[in-house]
Amino acid sequence: MFISGGENIHPGQIERIMCHQEGVVAALVVPIPSSEFGFRPYAFVQIEKDFILDEVITAVRNALRELLPGFYTPDTFVAWSDRGDDRGIKVDRAYWQRIAEQDTTSAPE
Repeated sequence: MFISGGENIHPGQIERIMCHQEGVVAALVVPIPSSEFGFRPYAFVQIEKDFILDEVITAVRNALRELLPGFYTPDTFVAWSDRGDDRGIKVDRAYWQRIAEQDTTSAPE
């Protein structure tokens, strides 16, 4: 759990909804720092081979907005094609959080 704008966000809730959308194989949500809200959700999504990422992300966004409060919807969705860091049963969330933070700090504003 992390806090965004004074609201508790549970990544598992977001991930479950994402994984129930057609074409989604796996999903991971991590918090990234936000100067306005403290933290915001950032989503990695792995899709099935024959699906188009943008179309899947649009469907995922719509489902999240329909089923959860708006602040739960991640600001950023990226393809999660390389899961090579997973050395055990559980995903290393700290590793993926560092990847997300690097992505947002290197992006032009």
